[in-house]
Amino acid sequence: MTQFIYLKQGQKLPFFFKPHKEDVFITGKKGEGKTSRIKMILDLIQDRPYWIWCPERPEEKFGNYAHVVRRIEDLKYGQYVYAGPDLSMKNFRKFCQKVLTMTNMVVVWDDIHKYVKKQWCPDELKEIILSKRNEGISSIYATTTAKSIPNEILGNSTHAFAYRFQLQSDAEWLAMNYFGVEAWLLIQKDRRKKGCFDFADDIDILPEYSFIYRRDDELETKVVINA
Repeated sequence: MTQFIYLKQGQKLPFFFKPHKEDVFITGKKGEGKTSRIKMILDLIQDRPYWIWCPERPEEKFGNYAHVVRRIEDLKYGQYVYAGPDLSMKNFRKFCQKVLTMTNMVVVWDDIHKYVKKQWCPDELKEIILSKRNEGISSIYATTTAKSIPNEILGNSTHAFAYRFQLQSDAEWLAMNYFGVEAWLLIQKDRRKKGCFDFADDIDILPEYSFIYRRDDELETKVVINA
């Protein structure tokens, strides 16, 4: 079942997030609204501790949302973004190990595809996903390529947002594995697989900053169109 929601300028989709209990998954090509969505969620939890791992312009993106630290050792219980020079897998795992020592916190994993593969993710991250929820650790994941994200992440996310893409393969994967046929609205009409979306063949790609949203416990998919 599909619900089309048209937002006027300044309107936002009503969204309820339970920090420490729910994970969020956000995908779409660059410049479509993923970072803005993360910030909207952080605005809802201003009184909660969170850490941000962002391998691309972390201080520029999140410097107004968290204390900036250059070393993993300087992360404390509070609101922090790591903006150090070491973005290697080794240091990512070190960040994960630090998360494993914490409780009751939200972690933002921006560009998570740089540190995982479809059939693999670091053991430390896997432990966070599979066992730290019981200790109040929840996650917000953002990626430009959903098809390379392991099922441990996809299968444990309560909320999912998808913004526009360029490639047919991205929309096809999301349509078959995650959102249903509505995912074809995320690419231009002439790039869709023929016959994939018969009930809306007259609808072109969604407008800029529009998105598809679903909860894992709801049958309805929301297509949210920004004015």
